[in-house]
Amino acid sequence: MHPIDFTIPSHDDDALAILREAVEEFRRTHRDIPITVTELPWMTAWNDLVRVGLYKDGAEVSEVGSTWVGGFVGMDALRPYTLPEISKVGGPTAFLSSVWQNSLLVGNDQLWVLPWLCDTRVIFYWRDLLERANLDEERAFQSFEQIEETLRCLQVQGLTTPWTVTTRRTANTVYNISSWVWGAGGDFMSEDGKRALVAEPEALAGMAQYYRLYRYMPQRSEPMDGFAAFELFRNQNVAAMVSGSWFLKWLRRQGASSDLFSRIGVAALPGASFVGSTGLAIWKHVAYDHDQLAVELVRFLATSPTLWEFYRQSGLLPARRDVLAQPPFSTDPHYQKIIQALVSGRTHSRITLWGLVEDRLAAALAQIWSEIRADPTQDVALVVERNMIPLAQRLDATLAGRH
Repeated sequence: MHPIDFTIPSHDDDALAILREAVEEFRRTHRDIPITVTELPWMTAWNDLVRVGLYKDGAEVSEVGSTWVGGFVGMDALRPYTLPEISKVGGPTAFLSSVWQNSLLVGNDQLWVLPWLCDTRVIFYWRDLLERANLDEERAFQSFEQIEETLRCLQVQGLTTPWTVTTRRTANTVYNISSWVWGAGGDFMSEDGKRALVAEPEALAGMAQYYRLYRYMPQRSEPMDGFAAFELFRNQNVAAMVSGSWFLKWLRRQGASSDLFSRIGVAALPGASFVGSTGLAIWKHVAYDHDQLAVELVRFLATSPTLWEFYRQSGLLPARRDVLAQPPFSTDPHYQKIIQALVSGRTHSRITLWGLVEDRLAAALAQIWSEIRADPTQDVALVVERNMIPLAQRLDATLAGRH
C-alpha cells in the first residue's frame, strides 16, 4: 500500500518532532500503514495546496488555514465529513464555537475541515511601565479611546514609542485591524458575501483609528515585521503591542524567566478579536483504500492526549474545549485571557472567495502603511479612504462576476 501523505504548514522544530512521534504511534497501531509527514513553508503553503486541489494529486490529508477553506470548497477539492465521523470526535460542542464556525461556509452546514489549532489577537503590555505612569492596567485598554489615552500618557511620561504592530504586507494586519473595524460598527463583507463593506463609513473610521496610533510607534522608513516588534517589546522600547499566543512561545525560546512573564500583562482588545484557526482536511481525491484510514488519522490527531504538548510547542491553541480545560491553558493567566478572547471572538466572512478578498485587503493595508510612513503628518483618514474606496469597487466587480 502506498503511503498516506499528510502535509502541514511549517511548525516549530520541537512541535514538529512531537507530531511526527504521534503519527508514528498511529502508524504502529493501524496495520503499519506508511504515513509521510510533509512540511510546507507558510509563505508557499497556499499555492502548494492549490496545486494539490487543481491536479487532484499529492497530499490526502492536510492542515489548512481557515481562510483557505472557501477557496478549496469552491474548487470542489475537499471531501466533507459525515455526521457519524463528526460524532466520533465529540460533535460541534466539543470545540470552541467560534472555531467551529471557521470550518463552515455561509448558508452551508457541511463540515469541510475538522478544527485543530486556533489563534486570536490580544494586547501584551508591561505592567511596570504602566505602573510608572500611574495607569490602572484594568482600565488602560478597555476601549479604543482609552488605548490612545494610555499611549498618550506613556509618551508624556517619557516613553517616546509606547506602541507597535507589524507594518509589512501580511495577513496579520487584516487580523489585527479587524477589532478596530468591528468595534466601530463596521465589517469587511456583507452577510451574504456579495458586497465589500471596506469603504463604508464605519469600516473607514475603525481603520483610521488603528493607523492613527502610528504617532506612538517607532518611525521607520522600512516596514516592521512581527519579530522586530517582539524584540522592541522584550527590550521595553515599547510598552504594548498586538499579537497572539505564539508570542509566549517565542519568549520561552528566548529563555525568558518566570519573573519576566509575571511582569507581562494580557488585555483583550475592546472590539471582538479575530479568531483564526487551522483544520484537518481530507482531499476529495483520497485513494479508496485510504479513505477510512485518513478519517481515523484525523480523529487521532484531533483527540489524542499524546498531542497536548504539541499544542503548547506549536505556539497556537487547541480548538477542543477539553484540552483547553487542562494545564497549562487552564492555569496560566496569560492563556486564560487569550482563551477569553477566543470565546468572545469573531471570524471573517465564510465565503468561497474570501482568500482572494483577504489577499487584496492585505495589499491595500500595506500600501496605507507605506504612505503613512513616508509622511506621518498627513490626514490618516484621507489616506485610508483613498485606498479603500477603489479596493471596494474592484472587489464588488469581482464578486458580481462570480454570482
